[in-house]
Amino acid sequence: MLDDGGVVIETWLHPGEGQEPVALDYRLRQGEDGWRVIDVYLTGTISELATRRAEFATVFRDQGLEGLIAVLEAKGGG
Repeated sequence: MLDDGGVVIETWLHPGEGQEPVALDYRLRQGEDGWRVIDVYLTGTISELATRRAEFATVFRDQGLEGLIAVLEAKGGG
């Protein structure tokens, strides 16, 4: 359990023979509708949430709101 009441589930992906396993951890928080994944950590340390936040902040800074909307739409967000 984490201080905020969430949990981290540690998993390993085994891609195939001769390839190194990869740590893929999920941070979950319980909400009204049950547990939800709120972040994913590659190799135990690289936060997907922080990576996306930095990416979107850069797009917003350089291209404004319209540029950010275009990036999100291209990723399938709408």
